[in-house]
Amino acid sequence: MKTIKIYDGKIIHEIALKRISHFMAMGKKTHVVLQDSSVIISTRLLKFYHDQLHEKEGFFRVHRKYLINTVSIKTIQEDDKIYYSKDGFTKPYPILPPHIN
Repeated sequence: MKTIKIYDGKIIHEIALKRISHFMAMGKKTHVVLQDSSVIISTRLLKFYHDQLHEKEGFFRVHRKYLINTVSIKTIQEDDKIYYSKDGFTKPYPILPPHIN
């Protein structure tokens, strides 16, 4: 099982990649949102996770603020939006050109 270590400033969490729904940039920190909707606030920038996980581990940067687990993608439509599902709710994210912080 592939895992990643996430430091929240106090504890190092070892999380299975399949448990991660998405990463969301929040200023100089990153919110790591798990499939069960719990959140770990990491002290690292989203770029750190992008560099580790993009493409080779099934994560896709759909926006400068979001890095999502591709297993959560429902559809990609012609209007250039990814429809991403979490807990049965579908939310559209626009597909933007690749952007690195």
